[in-house]
Order: sequence, then C-alpha cells, then structure tokens
Amino acid sequence: QPTTSRMPPTGKLSELVESLTKEFELGRKECPEDPELEAPETNWLKHVDGEKVKALLQAYAGTAAHHTDEWAKYVHVSEIHYTRNLVFSCDDFELIVLCWSPGQASRIHNHESAHCWLSVLAGVVSEQQYQPAAIQCDGTLALRSEHACPSSTEPSATCPMLLLTRESICHEGDVTYINDGLCLHRVANSHVSLRAPTPNSARAAGIVPHNTAVTLHLYSPPIRRVKIFEPGENKVYARTPGFFSIDGART
Repeated sequence: QPTTSRMPPTGKLSELVESLTKEFELGRKECPEDPELEAPETNWLKHVDGEKVKALLQAYAGTAAHHTDEWAKYVHVSEIHYTRNLVFSCDDFELIVLCWSPGQASRIHNHESAHCWLSVLAGVVSEQQYQPAAIQCDGTLALRSEHACPSSTEPSATCPMLLLTRESICHEGDVTYINDGLCLHRVANSHVSLRAPTPNSARAAGIVPHNTAVTLHLYSPPIRRVKIFEPGENKVYARTPGFFSIDGART
C-alpha cells in the first residue's frame, strides 16, 4: 500500500499541495480514456503541464526562507546518510524534504519512470547527470541509443558504462527536472556556493545546521522502487526507498 502522510502540511506549503493537486487532476481530465494506451496508469502524466509544476515549486522555494517555521519540522539531519522526510503523498504525487550534511550524496540512480522535480530550500547541492555509453572503434566513448536503464532489476544485473554528461550547481530557489528518458543522476551536498548567501536564510534562523543543504522533491507518481547503479562493482541494484520521518515524526 502507498505510504500516505498522516497530516496535511500547513501555511504556504498547504497552498502548494493544493495547487499541485489541481494541476495533476487537470492532467487526468485531459487524458483520453483508452485502455489500449501503453502504461495507462501513468500515460495521463503526459498531459500535466510540467512548466506550471516547476513554476509552483520555484515560487515556493524562492520564498522558503521567509516561512521556515512550516517546513522546519521536516529538517532531520543524520551524520550517517542523507535523510528522506515525507511531507505529503497521494496517488498522483509525493513531496519529500531531503536533508544533506556536508559531503553526503546519493548514488547514481533512476526514478522508475516517475517525473522528478528538485527544488532547493536551503544551501547548495550539485547534480551530476549520466548516460549509458559504448566504446567506439576508435576507442572513444559515445552515448548509446537504447534506454538508460537495464531491464533487469536483479542484483546480478551488470551496470552499463556510464558517461558524465552534465554537472551543475543548484542554489536556494533553483528548480531542476529529470526523468528516466533524459538521464540518470546523482545529487550531492558540495557546500560550495558561487552566490552570496540569502540575507533571510533558514540558516540564520537556526533551522538548518551550518553547510547543510535542504531540498524539496516532487515525484509523480510516487516512487516505490529505484535502481542503483554501481559502476565500481559493475552492478545494478533494486531498492525500495524509505523515510527517515513522516509528517516530521521519526519512523
């Protein structure tokens, strides 16, 4: 059964959830009902206006420093691993706050056909994007044409050769988007900013520890399983993501 949050968020976060819900409901209404369509359970997502979703997240993240009190309860930091903290979940999408201590990073992963938006509430994160590559006759690497993710989810699945195709830095207020058709990616707290810190930052309010980054992720549909790519081990692992907290309470 899908994990659902026990309590609705408050304040502007509640307004964000309401606006996002309307956008996804509109996508469902605009999708033609055809049982012959490929993956009918997710086909309706093609009708969701991704730019509107991005704009909503950007508007929230851009002012997050002014209403830290409503998302402070989702800030849970661990010295062992970055944390995933559930804010809201329904059949159409889920909102999760991720907290990254300095040096913490995800492994290279996919999103199991889900759409993923990442917005930065505090701090700085880096994103590395990868594509499967093949060795050409001249010994150089070139992108492979087939889908980025191997079809097998068994631990014995071999990892394709991966080529780093893009690396970017995301600051407070920035929003990025990714899906499996675009690339795989890895997110890390590089705690190196090329911008001046926000004057009214959450850090100044004592919400976020020094050099910690906080990101808000939207996944549609909610992610129940992901593939982890380990080039060093030449393996691909299937994992079921968990939560460090739900509605602010430790799991």
